[in-house]
Amino acid sequence: MAVNTNLKDVKIILQNGYEMSTLTGKSTVAEILEENNIVLEENQKTIPGLDEKISVGQSIQITD
Repeated sequence: MAVNTNLKDVKIILQNGYEMSTLTGKSTVAEILEENNIVLEENQKTIPGLDEKISVGQSIQITD
């Protein structure tokens, strides 16, 4: 049985205020959004930025 000890609990806050938590082994905002099938519209951005690395307990916020 393989065990991944690099899993992080990350909160994603969508533009409409909906919050979801995900357990991921991915490291950047873009990878985490892709893993959760979240596609940004042209006018949307993320805080932190798409190329930023995420640490344990950090949140990703999607804004205009």
